[in-house]
Amino acid sequence: MDSAQSTSRRPLHSFFPRGFTHRGLLFAIPVVAAVPLVAWLGLPRLSLAPEEGGPQMHVVRRGTFIHDVTEQGNVESADNVEVRCEVESYGGGVMIIWIIPEGTYVEPAPDWEPEEPGEEPPDLLVKLDSSALEDRLVQQQIACNTSEAFLIQAENNLETALIGREEYLEGTYVEGKKKLEGNLSLAEEGLIRAQQYLSDSEILHGKGFISDRKLQADEFDVERKKIDLERARTAKDILDKYTKPKRLLDLEADISIAQAGLESRKHSHHLNLEKLAEIEDQIAKCTIRAPQTGQVVYANVTDHHGRQEIVIEEGTKVRERQVIIRLPDSRNMQVKARINEARVSLLEEGMPANIELDAFPDVKLTGTVEKVNEYPLPSSWDSGNVKEYEAIVKIDAFPENVEMRPGMTAKVSIRVGRIDDAIQLPVQAVFEHGRRHYCVVRDGDGLEAREVVIGSTNDKEVVIAEGLEEGEPVVLGAASYRDELDLPEVQPEPETAAADPGDRPGET
Repeated sequence: MDSAQSTSRRPLHSFFPRGFTHRGLLFAIPVVAAVPLVAWLGLPRLSLAPEEGGPQMHVVRRGTFIHDVTEQGNVESADNVEVRCEVESYGGGVMIIWIIPEGTYVEPAPDWEPEEPGEEPPDLLVKLDSSALEDRLVQQQIACNTSEAFLIQAENNLETALIGREEYLEGTYVEGKKKLEGNLSLAEEGLIRAQQYLSDSEILHGKGFISDRKLQADEFDVERKKIDLERARTAKDILDKYTKPKRLLDLEADISIAQAGLESRKHSHHLNLEKLAEIEDQIAKCTIRAPQTGQVVYANVTDHHGRQEIVIEEGTKVRERQVIIRLPDSRNMQVKARINEARVSLLEEGMPANIELDAFPDVKLTGTVEKVNEYPLPSSWDSGNVKEYEAIVKIDAFPENVEMRPGMTAKVSIRVGRIDDAIQLPVQAVFEHGRRHYCVVRDGDGLEAREVVIGSTNDKEVVIAEGLEEGEPVVLGAASYRDELDLPEVQPEPETAAADPGDRPGET
């Protein structure tokens, strides 16, 4: 037989302690049942109906009216140094491979030098993944070496072109000119000699010593020498007028081409060096060090529902210019509050404020409104049509034993008004009817509505400008007696006259 069956067959008295009898059981049951009845009869009677003595009354008082706008906010540093990712984003960002724990106090160490290879600086904040940049660095170094070789070749080409021009002007041209001048001298001398022979032949021919054929040969030789002289002169003129300028133009063109090629190679090599320096700088920026003394705060981003949209941690990818860490100045703090649009018009710069921190409920701080934004904050889907404006409240001072940290929740009460010696009532004692305000007072055994003119209100108290005097009793919860009062009839709002049908679009 199993344990369930054995339990079901146990006698009733076996479930009670030893010595317990059936008579005791019969006595205990009525006593236990009577306890709740006695307790219910002893408690005060609860009822939602008004007391028999009539409605609850409140006596009009005169005193100092304080108007505070109270909103929630978050503590932040007024002097935040933002540590951003300065590495160019490739493929969606660069990964954080190491980050200093949040809350760590750091100090800059600009003069630090490693004692051992691979030793990290004491002010190291973040290490970003530089493996892709290091691969690009190797490729860029190869590109720099190649462009340097081309640059050297271009320099040699220019030097060769310059030497070629000098070689022609001082060598080839001079040598050719001298050769042509020599040919010209020989041609002139040959012509003179041929003319002398012809003269002698003419004398001898006249005396009959030489034949006509011999004379004709000497005459032909003179003509040939004249042609040779003309050729020599033409060759010399061609050299000076055409060959030399043309050759110089070719040589100058070679020099210009070499110079342009050299400038191109220089520019290309310079760009490669700049790109190399940029990659080296990007690799250096993958190691982020503390720019100032402060406490490390991760730049996480939280939406209106408290969900973190951006989480800073190892393995997260960050984009260029994204804030990774903030180093707040804990001696210079402020509260960033969200002010409802219904109250933002009451705020002005310079107004005093009282600040309470959830983390230190016993500490009361003072502050001053430094800025009220002119434009509302972005709305979320659950905020409806309610707009909120951001206000900055500077904390004047706080005790040294209060460890103020960014992100703490604070309640800010901004003093927007103060009226001394003002007649005031709780807001529950006033209701609106037909754009007028009324209180409920006693009229004999009944109730009467009395019109009042209200002033400032702080959501708890309302200032009565006209209609009541100090010491008069009024009814609290006045709006609940609206149906029992003789109130004036509310006139309907005038409606805009309907347009003439003939003026409606699309009708004639």
